[in-house]
Amino acid sequence: MMAIQRVGVIGAGKVGIVLAGLALDAGYTVRISGSGSVKKIALTIKTLVPGAIPSENADVVANSDIILLAIPLSRYKNIDADLLKGKLVIDA
Repeated sequence: MMAIQRVGVIGAGKVGIVLAGLALDAGYTVRISGSGSVKKIALTIKTLVPGAIPSENADVVANSDIILLAIPLSRYKNIDADLLKGKLVIDA
């Protein structure tokens, strides 16, 4: 059984921010990405989810044991499915 220590959140909107905060509070290392650049979300993440690491999608996936998708259904095509191969993914 895999021990989950690192949580990745793809989606830095309302749901993603809440999920990232809950994961941090539970003691996980959290990386989060948004639809824009890391620079675009860095201040938001620092303010609303201090301790989470703003990252690009590829970095979130590569450095996480579990991936939480917190994106609108209309944006699922923006995520490279090959990137998620072999990962445990939960779609919020």
